[in-house]
Amino acid sequence: MKNGNWLKTLLVFLSLTSFILTFLLYNTNTRYNKFESTYKHQTDSLEILSDSLREELFISTHENGVEEMVLDSLFTKYPKLQNEHDYIKYKSNLFE
Repeated sequence: MKNGNWLKTLLVFLSLTSFILTFLLYNTNTRYNKFESTYKHQTDSLEILSDSLREELFISTHENGVEEMVLDSLFTKYPKLQNEHDYIKYKSNLFE
């Protein structure tokens, strides 16, 4: 009978251990899935932010380029404007 009790105790212990390990595995998997979804959400939001910043940078660079082209053509056509533009730029920097 000692072998029978020992075997029953071992069986209960192994069943309990397997139940606990299964629960821990499920719990870890659930945490990993939550972490993964949070990580994906953060990555998506950073990509959206990065794309919007690139778009804003492109727009501002384009506007600056257009303004430079207009100023270059005006200064080429009317050289006296160069001095006046420098004066206005100098005057605006004084009050900033």
